[in-house]
Amino acid sequence: SYVDIAAPGGDMTVDQNGDAYADGVLQNTFNPITGNTSDFGYWFFEGTSMAAPHVSGVAALLISAGASGPDAVRNLLESTAEDKGPAGWDAGYGWGIVDARAALNATLVPNNPPVADANGPYTGTEDIAVTFDGSGSYDPDSDPLTYSWNFGDGNSGSGVSPTHAYTAGGTYTVTLVVNDGRDDSAADTTTVTVTEVNDPPVADAGPNQSGLVGETLTFDGSGSDDPDGTIVSYAWDFGDTGTASGVAVTHAYASAGTYTVTLTVTDNSTATDSDTATVTITEAPPIPTMYVSAVDVALVSRGWGRKVYATAAVSVADEYGSPVGSATVYGHWENATSGSDSSATDSSGSVSFKSDALRLPPSGTTFTFVVDDVVKAGWVYDDSGSVTEGSVSMP
Repeated sequence: SYVDIAAPGGDMTVDQNGDAYADGVLQNTFNPITGNTSDFGYWFFEGTSMAAPHVSGVAALLISAGASGPDAVRNLLESTAEDKGPAGWDAGYGWGIVDARAALNATLVPNNPPVADANGPYTGTEDIAVTFDGSGSYDPDSDPLTYSWNFGDGNSGSGVSPTHAYTAGGTYTVTLVVNDGRDDSAADTTTVTVTEVNDPPVADAGPNQSGLVGETLTFDGSGSDDPDGTIVSYAWDFGDTGTASGVAVTHAYASAGTYTVTLTVTDNSTATDSDTATVTITEAPPIPTMYVSAVDVALVSRGWGRKVYATAAVSVADEYGSPVGSATVYGHWENATSGSDSSATDSSGSVSFKSDALRLPPSGTTFTFVVDDVVKAGWVYDDSGSVTEGSVSMP
C-alpha cells in the first residue's frame, strides 16, 4: 500500500506546552477507561485512528465548500499539503501533511495528463540491443514522469531510454505510456524493424565409441540442430580417410588405433558447424577353431540278430586336442539308411547318433555317417582338418 496524505496523530508520551495534558488529539468519544459507550466526553488519543478523522474532516469541508467528486477532493488535498519529505510524493509522507486552510483557500486546478512520445520508427538487428528514446514525452504541469514500455514481443521495460534485443527478425509495434504521478498518458506507438540474422546450426557427432577391428559401428548425427532453419547436409570424416554422408551412417575400421570422427553439418543458409567424437579400435581376440577328431561307427543288433542298426560317436576337439562341449553337430546317414540328425556334444566333446534299424541286412551292408557341419557361437569349424565321416559294414 502507499501513503497519499499524512495528518497529525498525536503523541501521548510528551506534554510540550506544560498544560498537564499529553499531546494527543482531543476526541469526543466514549470513555476509553471504562469502555462505557453511553459515557461520552473529550479524551486525548494518538495514532492512525486520530489522523484519519482529520483528513476525513478536511475532505468534508472541501465538499461543503464546493469541491465536486473524489478526484477534485484528492487534487485539493494533495496539491496543498505541507511537503515534509523529498519534493513531491514520497513513501513516508505521501504528498505531505494535510493543510485544511490551504485546501479551503486553494483554487481547484485540474491535473493535465502527460503526453507520451515513443519516437521512432526504429531499426535493428536480431540479437543486438535496440535503444529507445522517450525523451520527447512531457507533462503540461511539469510533473515528473515515469515511463512504461511494451516492446511488442512479450517483453517490457521502463525508463526514458531503455534497450531491448529481439531474438527474431520482423516488425514489432512498440508502445509507450507515461504517468505524472496522477494520470496515465494516452499510449503512443511506433515500430521497430528487426533484420533477421541466420543462426548457425549446431553439430552433434554423438558419443565417443569403442569397437574391434572389422566391427561395423553406427554413427548418429540426429542430435544436431538448426535453431532457425533446417540442416541440409551431414558430412562425416572417420579419421582413416573414410567418409560418408547422411544423418546416420556406418563404418568399420581395418586397423587398431584411436580415431577422431568429425561431423560437419550445413544449414539452408550455408552456415556450417562441426563436432567430433573419439573412436577407440582394438584388435579382435583370436577366434578359436574346432575339429571333428573322430567318427566311430559301430553295429548294434537286437532280437538275436534279426534287427541291426548303427551308432556313430562323433568327437569334437579344439586345436590343442581338448574336448569342446556344447558344439552342435549336424550330419546324415548314407548307404544302408538315410536321414539327417543333429545334437550337441557333452562336456567330453562327444555326441552319439543312431541310424534306422534294418531287418536281417545281408553281409556287406554298409552304414555311413557323414558330418555336415559343427556350430558353436564364437568358434570356427575347420572341416579341412576334420574326420568328416565314418562307416561300418555287416560281416
